[in-house]
Amino acid sequence: MPLLSGVVKANSSLSLDDARIISFGHGMTLFKGLDSLAALDSMYNLSSIQAHAMIAHTRYPTGSSPKIVRAHPFGFGNVGIVHNGDVTSYSANLAACESLLAMLYHRNTQNGIGEFLSSLRKSWVGTDSEIISAMMYTLLKNGLMSDPSLSLSGVMEALVPPFDNHLTGLMRGSQERSRLEKRAFKYQGFGLDGPVSCIALIAYEDDVHMIAFRDRNDFRPLQIVIDHENQVVYAASELRQITAAAGLEIFSPLVETYSPERGKYLWVSSRSGIKSSGRTQRPYISVPALAKDGIPKINGAPHQFAGKKIDGHEVYAGILGNHGASYSEGKGSLEIVGSSEPNALEASQLDTVIVHANASLMYGNAFQGRVAYVRGGVDARGFQQLRPNNGRPPVVIVGETAGPYFLK
Repeated sequence: MPLLSGVVKANSSLSLDDARIISFGHGMTLFKGLDSLAALDSMYNLSSIQAHAMIAHTRYPTGSSPKIVRAHPFGFGNVGIVHNGDVTSYSANLAACESLLAMLYHRNTQNGIGEFLSSLRKSWVGTDSEIISAMMYTLLKNGLMSDPSLSLSGVMEALVPPFDNHLTGLMRGSQERSRLEKRAFKYQGFGLDGPVSCIALIAYEDDVHMIAFRDRNDFRPLQIVIDHENQVVYAASELRQITAAAGLEIFSPLVETYSPERGKYLWVSSRSGIKSSGRTQRPYISVPALAKDGIPKINGAPHQFAGKKIDGHEVYAGILGNHGASYSEGKGSLEIVGSSEPNALEASQLDTVIVHANASLMYGNAFQGRVAYVRGGVDARGFQQLRPNNGRPPVVIVGETAGPYFLK
């Protein structure tokens, strides 16, 4: 804790444009910059770095002006995160985090607690993203110093607590219900609210852990890819970012793609592998190999086929991008040998649409065609507000699971 105090005190005396301590702790190195990826690679020689795990993000936090200290990733102690979304519970989270940090730092004395809190409040860079890494660090530290029940899985239960109807669905007086209710009450200020998708790296218990999670309403997309052949796990907001960065071929039967189920998260340890996949254990859906050569490939570019009229049968291999085939029409069919990104097929009037893998958030909303088939799973808010086709409702077939708010 003396290291934390020194970092907080140093940063509290510096402006956002001064030199600043952006990373402290062990087992982790953090880089920030305001330039292109190529320039940052040249500056930090990133391509030469070897690590058990890496996270990266090319954006500034929501709701703040662009400064180098506000660029992702964010680190606090041995926790680093990248985040997509908007933490609407920021004020409550900040107050809870500051209070617990001060209590841990001054658990044996009240002397200096006011000075510590004053320095801590001046040390923040003013974003919603930074509070996520700070809360994870604080909860883990509390688990080590005060609350032995607060393991890494317990931290996730505090950050993304179950809904009340989930708790009431558990047997009254059961150990599981009692445990969750006590944790939700004790750490209520740490619960994240708002649309959040987050990936964290944590150096903890002589291991490196990657956690990928999102808000309990699944308001933000999160894609998981497991390369079983090379034993590598990827997570990102969009599938096409993973396939482009990793050079993966999604038609391999050894490549698994999915979105985590509601209330679940991906947890990977560099020593023990996948500890939690974020989904119910079952055989995974793989994209079938292409039946013939010459099928055009698509790479997830947004708005592809939007407004297009299709009267024949068109087949494409790859990823249907954001808003792909939205407002399309015609008596024909569109077949995607691959997956779809968020908001695809919106208000489409195509007769038939087939996706051989998975569909991301808000797929097929206001669909007005005849048949939509997804061989894999459909993420949250899929096929909402369907429109009749010649007086008949569209037929929707999903081969695996459907996320929350499906068909609403």
